[in-house]
Amino acid sequence: MNKRRLPFILAAVALGTIFSHGQGSAAAGNPLMGSWTLVNASDAASCASSITFTADTYTTVWNGVTKKDHATYNAYPGYVNVVSGNDISHYQQYNLTSPTIITNVTGNQYAISNCPYKRT
Repeated sequence: MNKRRLPFILAAVALGTIFSHGQGSAAAGNPLMGSWTLVNASDAASCASSITFTADTYTTVWNGVTKKDHATYNAYPGYVNVVSGNDISHYQQYNLTSPTIITNVTGNQYAISNCPYKRT
């Protein structure tokens, strides 16, 4: 085995283990379940206008275009990670800002764009 690939393979296995041990796609009490609308229309250039979460799907509307993907949810205190499709290396983090507001942290912790949504 190529020694240069070993760290990557180990990291992929570790991520797979972390995500497979989360609360899972149909977790009871997942605070994201339901429909959400963008709080400020002025954020529409960098945020989806609406999001809907079901037990196993994640649906977004960007500029009038609807995209629906399989979703796996991993809930933690104060936030939920949403893996869309089967790509565990790319996920969306939704901070639980209040009981009726979630904030999508776009990219990573150094994001320049945060997208707040209100429950509809």
